[in-house]
Amino acid sequence: MPDLDEKAKLQLIAREWISVQSTILAYTSSMIRDVHDREDIVQQTAFYLIEHADDYEEGTEFVRWAMKVARYRILEYWNRKSSEKKHYLILSSEALAMSFEEHFKGDDQRREQLEHCVDQISPRHKNVLALRYVDDASVGEIAEKMGVSTNAISIVLHRLRTALERCIRSRLETAHE
Repeated sequence: MPDLDEKAKLQLIAREWISVQSTILAYTSSMIRDVHDREDIVQQTAFYLIEHADDYEEGTEFVRWAMKVARYRILEYWNRKSSEKKHYLILSSEALAMSFEEHFKGDDQRREQLEHCVDQISPRHKNVLALRYVDDASVGEIAEKMGVSTNAISIVLHRLRTALERCIRSRLETAHE
């Protein structure tokens, strides 16, 4: 049986996990398409955090620690699935994680809707979004990197933004009915 200090530490980890679990799931969903694989990664992340509860110091940013653990689990997953590994996803995973940390603090309902909507986007389109909004690449740089015209990238970005906005709005309206 754990002593009181250990029990209190585990309770703290559980409370912190509840507050960041949806962010970790959204991040994992943006990187892993298969629902079962990403659920496994989220569970592995939670188990690691519990097993290493003594490493966490109360008052520090739990979300950063959890995102780092999830990022390593995703990299391990890609290494196991090496034939499916996408170089651009590995390069942008850390930047995308930081973006998730910043943009998704707080609003759980919108985050849940965004998670669902992002899940519908292909890895190639996720890469376009990551290049534009995480790496701050210009439309021309993205076009060059992907071997398409700047006009094609502009159209894709416009359509992705519109689709995500509609998807989130629709899901929020449905949830409020």
